[in-house]
Amino acid sequence: PTAVQNYTKHARVALVVGVGAYPQGSGLSSLKYATRDAEGIARALGRQGYMVRLLTDANASRAVVRQALRELDEVASEQEGMLLFYYSGHGFADKGENYLATFGTTAEDLAAEGLPVREIETRLRASRAKQKVMLIDACRNDPLAGARSGQRRTFTSLQAAEGLGVLYSAHDGRVSYENDKLQHGIFTYYLLRGIEGEAAGGDGFVTFRDLVDYTVDTVRRWGVSQGQV
Repeated sequence: PTAVQNYTKHARVALVVGVGAYPQGSGLSSLKYATRDAEGIARALGRQGYMVRLLTDANASRAVVRQALRELDEVASEQEGMLLFYYSGHGFADKGENYLATFGTTAEDLAAEGLPVREIETRLRASRAKQKVMLIDACRNDPLAGARSGQRRTFTSLQAAEGLGVLYSAHDGRVSYENDKLQHGIFTYYLLRGIEGEAAGGDGFVTFRDLVDYTVDTVRRWGVSQGQV
């Protein structure tokens, strides 16, 4: 009981971002399930006792995401709690830098208008929250190739950030898929199942390590079953 009380008394806050309806003329295709992914994650985290800020589509501009992360960081830092960032949408790499395609990003000026992943990592690492987690459901290669297909999401070399738990939907240069049958991105579908209890250890808690192991294993097995490895 004491361990549970210590775990729950600290503030757990989450910024959940999903962008699927990119503006016409942006050069980035719409994603069927990015917003649904974000809404599902927000509900799941809410049931786990998180204070969640959900930003989707037009409400998820770069400036708004930055401001929301600053505000939630203040809450988590003050309580020495947990700060979690989740993103679902297009992602891309430009000159070795990874970016999130927040609302308002265009294919013509990706680097100037996208939100650098490094900026999110820096904010999380600098937070006084005791636990910091970043979950990214976006694919990583040519953003225009990814944009041409509504079934795919799009990054380059990824390094583990010290003091920060990070889980990406795909390895360098690989693709993250959406699935009409599941009505989610594959990564987020299994991430949700893990958060909702399937990744729990013997004590009933879902640790970040539990979540990573479960999600990586189940996504890999799904890929093998579909011939996408």
